[in-house]
Amino acid sequence: MTLTDGMLTKGQHPAFSKAAAQVLLGLLKREGRCRQHRVAMRRPGFLDTAISTKWGKSDTCAKSMTRIPLYCQLDTPSTNRYTSFGPPHLPKESMHSESSPTAQRTSVVLWGVLAALAIASIILAALYYQATRDLEAQKITVAALQLEIAKEVARSAELKSDLNSSRTDAQTLAAKSAQLSSEVNSKEQALAVERENVEAEKSKAESAQMALDQEKSRLPVLPVRIEMRRSAMGRGLVAIFTNTSALQLSVVMGTLNPTTKAVSRKSIQIAPGAKLEIGYLEGIQFASGDEIRMHTAGFEETHYTVP
Repeated sequence: MTLTDGMLTKGQHPAFSKAAAQVLLGLLKREGRCRQHRVAMRRPGFLDTAISTKWGKSDTCAKSMTRIPLYCQLDTPSTNRYTSFGPPHLPKESMHSESSPTAQRTSVVLWGVLAALAIASIILAALYYQATRDLEAQKITVAALQLEIAKEVARSAELKSDLNSSRTDAQTLAAKSAQLSSEVNSKEQALAVERENVEAEKSKAESAQMALDQEKSRLPVLPVRIEMRRSAMGRGLVAIFTNTSALQLSVVMGTLNPTTKAVSRKSIQIAPGAKLEIGYLEGIQFASGDEIRMHTAGFEETHYTVP
């Protein structure tokens, strides 16, 4: 028996034709009429499938099948009979017009099987379509992830560049800091040397001051006594200078008014044992609080404050 599937979609797996043949053989076996037969299935573009079985008591079993959607050829070896049936578009001589309740039931069952196979094909196609859509969605997701990875790689490269720049800046700042530290150390050393020089100069100045003080301590006190009286004209005070020595003294006298900061200087000559009065008539008016300084060569400078 040879079957050519005229209903299944082109491109499906030959297993569908094999399944259809097995169902058909099951139906023939249930009739109990066939002892031995050979079923072959053919579909355009696929390998033939052959099934050989033995059962039943009768040599004729396929002549009651009419107008099923498969092209079938039944070859029964015991009787050497050949019977074929197929879809309506096949030649009329290959079809059997006889019908019986058993053939009708078989036809209905075959139609159900073919419908189930068609539904299964539709389900598989839907599953294939859904799997294709899922695969496309996964491809899109992978592309998006690859784009994100590329962005992260670019960002990492940018951060690495910034890090290298920061390291370069840090190295530059470290070099500048070392240079400034060296300059500070140099200046500190120079200041230390200058400080030592200042200390040395200060020590020299203090030594000179001490020598001067010692020199002054060895000079005699200026032998001039200072006294004050009121002016007869009522204008300030009059200073009286008395030379208590036997020497002619040439003295430089300076006065300072602490209130007005007025300074005056005058050279006077005082004879031995003589008195010299200086006041308004000599152009100087003394007041309380004025400072008088007198110095001459060979004598210690004298300081006097007007009472």
